[in-house]
Amino acid sequence: MPTSEWIFNCKYHDLNPIYFGKSTAELSTGTGIPRTAIHSIIHYVEKGSGFFIKNGVEYQVQAGDFFTISDGDLIHYFTDSEDLWTLIYIGFDGNLSKNFTKLPDVFRDENNFLKDFDKISSYNGNKAALLASHLFRWHSNIVTEGQTHPNDYVSFAKKYINENDMENITVEEIASVLGISRSYLLRLFKKETGRTVQEYIISTKVKMGRKFIEKGKSIKEAAFLSGFSNFRTFSRCYKRYYSKLPSQYKNEIKQKVKKIVK
Repeated sequence: MPTSEWIFNCKYHDLNPIYFGKSTAELSTGTGIPRTAIHSIIHYVEKGSGFFIKNGVEYQVQAGDFFTISDGDLIHYFTDSEDLWTLIYIGFDGNLSKNFTKLPDVFRDENNFLKDFDKISSYNGNKAALLASHLFRWHSNIVTEGQTHPNDYVSFAKKYINENDMENITVEEIASVLGISRSYLLRLFKKETGRTVQEYIISTKVKMGRKFIEKGKSIKEAAFLSGFSNFRTFSRCYKRYYSKLPSQYKNEIKQKVKKIVK
């Protein structure tokens, strides 16, 4: 039975986690009947053993093994009735997901992130973004042997900032999620975008604050909801990007509304 499962599908472009979870078998059945996979899935056998049948080839798997499933595979898997298994699994899609077909059907990886289920489950941030970063790292280290393009890191960093724009995001946090050093992230981001990571974070939050103002929120509410510690900092940053104070913009909106009403 599933002990924990999170549904994500944030529609990330390259590697997009759809779900992640852990299940412990109570019976000697798995998928029940053979079925065709509609996205990539990787299972890690945490405990016990069982059988995995993929496109007519049968494997016996045991604790410590990973088994891979790709879009279009005909699959069937079930636990050994005398040694019930516990599985940790992640389902995902995206433009790079097809590259995981390069992995063996069954393999071992001593450093794989799926072993850290408890650590991921207790993570207080964006779990989907964290899992996507792990998939990128896995793709780099195992699938493409370290050939991840620098722009992949920048794209993910921008996505992470956009997904967490209401939080107090730091450069250190993003680098940690990506599994790269702070200095390396700073160099990559500046080279690819012409801006620093911090500049991108602030501009993203300012744009979010502007949207809240347009929705009728007060300046203080807009500042809080867009992740600023206080409205003065928000006002200062807003003026830097829009050459006017948020209060001025709010008044402009009110004037436009009055004209429409008249």
